[in-house]
Amino acid sequence: MEVSDMDFEAIKAAAQGYQADMTRFLREMISHPSESCEEKEVVHCIKAEMEKLGYDKVEIDGLEIDGLGNVIGWMGDGDKIIAIDSHIDTVGIGNINNWEADPYQGYEDDAVIFGRGGSDQEGGMASAVYGAKIMKELGLIPAGSTVVSIVTGNGLKDVQSGIQAAGEPMRVSPDMDALLAAFAAQDIRP
Repeated sequence: MEVSDMDFEAIKAAAQGYQADMTRFLREMISHPSESCEEKEVVHCIKAEMEKLGYDKVEIDGLEIDGLGNVIGWMGDGDKIIAIDSHIDTVGIGNINNWEADPYQGYEDDAVIFGRGGSDQEGGMASAVYGAKIMKELGLIPAGSTVVSIVTGNGLKDVQSGIQAAGEPMRVSPDMDALLAAFAAQDIRP
């Protein structure tokens, strides 16, 4: 499928249709403290959401080894891999008395979901998990391809182990680069 053949209004409508679910999911991730090396609860939260959304396969690698683990969700069954990567570790909250709202409860208004990890990068994680679902629903996964959402605890070491667990070699195809550029040009976001 060429970028020019995509129905951007349908993609935007699908994302808007999941807005409440994505918001709930993001707030649920935020509610689990996930400082570096302490991501276990949020890893299980993400795995459960992927399973709920009907990912074809969901697995956690490494959790028993180092307590971190990568969540890997698969949509599709082709040999060509389209990878979407996110990390879920956050920095500490420091003195909680310096926060205007509880960083693990936060607040939400029409413009922002406030809480530790909301913008870096658990918000991106919520978008990636639902983005793969929308791609499958709308038939946007190219024939012979699989969308793989790789969620890493922290740092380049985790990204590398997540990619290796998903299967080498893993490269984002030029088609996916074009898709992402088209989404950005159309201002499509959840």
